[in-house]
Amino acid sequence: MPKVLKEPGVITYVVHRSIDDPSKFLVYERYKSREAFDYHHSTPYLKAFYEAFDSIKDGEPEIELYNEIAGRA
Repeated sequence: MPKVLKEPGVITYVVHRSIDDPSKFLVYERYKSREAFDYHHSTPYLKAFYEAFDSIKDGEPEIELYNEIAGRA
């Protein structure tokens, strides 16, 4: 996480673990632009994480992109 938080364009990067199912995780990420998001997914440490994650995951991760339409700064 420290490396991710230093990436250009990262606003928020928070990892959550399910209370009901400790094997479930949710990563909430916010970026200033799609380019910042794409940069994050091109980093060697994220690629290494996905390679390590392959051996323990149960199914494919679900990645959904959203546009913020309301909130507070």
